[in-house]
Amino acid sequence: MTYAYINPDTKQPTVVPSKHYKDILDQAVEVLVNDQVKKQFLNIMFKQMKTLKEEEPILFNETLLLMDWNKTPDS
Repeated sequence: MTYAYINPDTKQPTVVPSKHYKDILDQAVEVLVNDQVKKQFLNIMFKQMKTLKEEEPILFNETLLLMDWNKTPDS
């Protein structure tokens, strides 16, 4: 983002407005959290579906077919 730069003329460090950091850090945190949440949610769904497939493989496959066809079990 910035360096610890000392201006040779003024002998003062670089001054960066705090808004600069806030905007950048807020964006990076949101993206990182969003990706982590998606990954965790996918992991939970995978485990649930894997368990369902092991317990009731025929019903599991029928359910996937119904979802692909955009149908309900009652139709």
